[in-house]
Amino acid sequence: MNHQEKLNQWLRFAKENGIKKSYYQPPIDFIIQKTKISCPPILFWSFSKVLFYVGVLFGLLWGIAVYLFLSNDQSVGTIIMLSMLTGFLFSFFMAFKYDKAKKKYNLTTWQKFKST
Repeated sequence: MNHQEKLNQWLRFAKENGIKKSYYQPPIDFIIQKTKISCPPILFWSFSKVLFYVGVLFGLLWGIAVYLFLSNDQSVGTIIMLSMLTGFLFSFFMAFKYDKAKKKYNLTTWQKFKST
């Protein structure tokens, strides 16, 4: 079974088992799927992987937004520190949320996933 078939199987499984769409297809998964990168859904990522990737992505985007729109009197160092802190806090919350959902729905790893 190729990655796309397994992904379609996962989406069917998630819908049939009442998993919230925000868990089985959040914006980051939607973007990854549209770019055709073979990556498991975020609900199958480990806590540390969510913490790192979501933190880097969110912190970077947050820092750019603050720099472009709100950096009247702020130094670049302050903006960088605040975006790193914001990215860490946001990603910690998201990692906790997905880890809790993973346990709730008894999901293991992407390699072991079978919808039957």
